Amino acid sequence: MSDILRRIVEVKREEVAAGRTRRDLVSLRREAEDAERARDFAGAICGRAERGHVAVIAEIKKAS
Repeated sequence: MSDILRRIVEVKREEVAAGRTRRDLVSLRREAEDAERARDFAGAICGRAERGHVAVIAEIKKAS
């Protein structure tokens, strides 16, 4: 693994560990389940395509 990818993984592990100290998984899951409704991502993309509109999912990065 390259040094930059190793550093990204290291930082993400630290962020996840810090997040777990601020909030437990049970309360996070309960809040997600109690949310009004999930947005229909696939439906939105397919609906645009069916109506002849462009539907693009993209992530643009300067460098990885």
